[in-house]
Amino acid sequence: MPTILSVWAHPDDEAFGPVGVLAQARAAGYRVVIITATHGERGDISPEVEIDPAQLGSVRLEELYQACQAIGVDRSIVWDYPDGGLALANATELRDKIVEVLNAEQPEIVLTFGPDGIYGHPDHIAISMATTQAFAQYMALNPSSEQPRLYYQSVAPGSDRVINSASSGDFPDPLPATTIIDVSEFAETKRAALDAHATQRHDWQQFLDNHDWFNTAYLHRVYPSFGLNDQPETKLFA
Repeated sequence: MPTILSVWAHPDDEAFGPVGVLAQARAAGYRVVIITATHGERGDISPEVEIDPAQLGSVRLEELYQACQAIGVDRSIVWDYPDGGLALANATELRDKIVEVLNAEQPEIVLTFGPDGIYGHPDHIAISMATTQAFAQYMALNPSSEQPRLYYQSVAPGSDRVINSASSGDFPDPLPATTIIDVSEFAETKRAALDAHATQRHDWQQFLDNHDWFNTAYLHRVYPSFGLNDQPETKLFA
């Protein structure tokens, strides 16, 4: 069974990200594996949710479990790096842990944040760097294996640059979308995954009227590299 591996920093990154791609992969017969590097314990809490802030990390892991159920994830791997501290973590250790998963799962497709972290979040940028380095090491160690593809999450062409309180001081713009996928069939799956993250409703409810966010996935293909004259991909799965 072919596998798609997506690598994220926090619970809810998988829901904000290209849920439609993961659900589409599942429907196409792929094994879906997600890595989440932190418990998201330092996140804000939506005002309508009454929980002890000290329990946020454990609550968000349960939300992640529910989101994975909605998406159809086959394996969810959760590590316990400190939320907000991935950029300070041992980069070699983080890379090597991702390499271990790559060796075990041998995915056809790997998906993560780009070096922009979408809006410059240091944890997003750190997991992007670690995944990219792990992918390169995996390729070097397995030159004879079927060559996997690496994609970064991107944004719709012409999107405004997003900055919020978690943004680092300076970060690049998202790399342009080389891969534009119609995932409208799975819009309700994305909504269900978002609904699972009730503690983070304050973050995602502002996008509920953005139909393109639900219906289209924008990715940047890193490997194999995308030629200047190549036409945008519109399918990931045969």
